[in-house]
Amino acid sequence: MKFIEAKKSEEKTPEGVTIHFDGFDQLIEARNNGQFAVWEFGDFVSTTDDIPENYSQLEYSELVRQMKVKAFERQEKLEKAVSDSKSNTGIKM
Repeated sequence: MKFIEAKKSEEKTPEGVTIHFDGFDQLIEARNNGQFAVWEFGDFVSTTDDIPENYSQLEYSELVRQMKVKAFERQEKLEKAVSDSKSNTGIKM
């Protein structure tokens, strides 16, 4: 398993500033190399498993969007599991 340490860069465009994390690029590269990789950014975790099967047919922005959705869904599930475990102490009243 490969842990990714990503760099953030900003690109100025006529529409504004685009923030780019190379962690997405590294995850895609790892998948292309047959590796499993994990990238933690903020409270979110993204893995090579988050890359859609048809990733080679998607535009980069759509690919990143889909990966972000999967990371967000994972975070919601983790937060719910933590919340449920805190509320379920196993003590009956």
